[in-house]
Amino acid sequence: MDEETRPVNPRRRRKSKMEIFKEAYLPIIIIALTALMIFIFFVGSLVKAIWPSTPSVDETGSSSSEPSEDAYAAEIDSLLAQAAALAENYEYQAAADLIDTFSGDLSAYPALLAAQQEYLQMESNMVTWTPEQVTCLSMNMLIVDLETALSDAEYGTSYNKNFITVDEFSAILEQLYDNGYILVNITDYASCTTDDSGHITCEAVELRLPVGKKPLVLIETNVNYYSYMVDADRDGVADAGGDGFASKMLIAEDGSITCERTDSDGNVTTGAYDVVPILDAFIAEHPDFSYRGAKAVLAFSGYDGVFGYRTNADVATTLGEEFYNSEVAAATELAAALKEDGYVLACYTYSNTDYSLKSASEIQSEIRSWEAEVTPIVGEIDLFVFARNEIEDYTDSKFNALSNGGYRYFVGFGSSVTGAEIGEGYFLQKRVNITGSGLYNTPSLYSDCFSASTVIDSARGEVPVA
Repeated sequence: MDEETRPVNPRRRRKSKMEIFKEAYLPIIIIALTALMIFIFFVGSLVKAIWPSTPSVDETGSSSSEPSEDAYAAEIDSLLAQAAALAENYEYQAAADLIDTFSGDLSAYPALLAAQQEYLQMESNMVTWTPEQVTCLSMNMLIVDLETALSDAEYGTSYNKNFITVDEFSAILEQLYDNGYILVNITDYASCTTDDSGHITCEAVELRLPVGKKPLVLIETNVNYYSYMVDADRDGVADAGGDGFASKMLIAEDGSITCERTDSDGNVTTGAYDVVPILDAFIAEHPDFSYRGAKAVLAFSGYDGVFGYRTNADVATTLGEEFYNSEVAAATELAAALKEDGYVLACYTYSNTDYSLKSASEIQSEIRSWEAEVTPIVGEIDLFVFARNEIEDYTDSKFNALSNGGYRYFVGFGSSVTGAEIGEGYFLQKRVNITGSGLYNTPSLYSDCFSASTVIDSARGEVPVA
């Protein structure tokens, strides 16, 4: 036989080790590895759920991961709100600087950039005012019931000449606001400091306001609610025999400051019966009427108590220690609330008297009475508002008595609504009083601020010249 017709060997060829491995073991290994990977993924997910991972921190202590978009949104909203609050108070530079604290890329957020540019533009448009240009107006405590006030046989004429009413004051506020005035504190444009040797230096401070705004210092004097005006029987409690004024200031249940009044029928009510609650409500409605929280100066004497509370020393004898102590406690709490509310407290002499007619020793005696009876209630005060007439010489012994008493800022009288003087150891602001006589007889005195003819109550009739 030849090779082509030879039968094939019936025995099968032996498989190699690799073939055996692929067929018998590899599928099992793949299945096992797959199960292991699934197990590792499951365990990893469980660990993350129990112990969330935290961003890595570099050597400077800052997170290497960027905040999420939601985190930026919350920060942006907060910054814009805070900056707007600063700008509402005319602190434009501070508002712009606050936006610079953004933790992300400021250039990537147009809303932040636009707000910052707006505040910087407002800051650049501010106008500088000197102390001599600041307007200063004052008024006595307000008449609530004009008919009752004018009918008083002894004081009616004086009330008509020297006081204005609640309604007149409210109308004046509206016109002041409409004419661009904004309340400031004296310390916003003047500063008096004392060095270690006792030398007093007073100087102007740069006051910058937005275009169209004009600075105004507002002063209420005689904030005492004197006994003769509210307490006919002099028992320390306001009664129906009062002359149509509020009888005291007090703190309401909601923490606001209000006034109490007893009308001619003996009804006791609380409400906006004087400058403080009226002004607070007005500023709440028109916050841009106040520069950085400024409100009014409240000037009062001490001989018949303060704010309607009988805190003068002789009350302890005439009305008893218990009554006196309760009055002092209430007045002290009120004084703290007034300062917290933005009001500046000032001395109006102890006895509501003319210091141009007093000697230096008499002024020193007044200061001692003030320090004994009033300072414990209202704290240290460095602002002095002259009652009646001011002293003429700010270098003599009268001035030294006042300076030694801690007074640095003074408010006198002027022939126009503006005017100030910076001297050696003092700052003097001039003021014009708003009175019934002024509104009726010299309306032009106020023409730069408001229209007297449109605010005066016609029920006054002809008002005598003061």
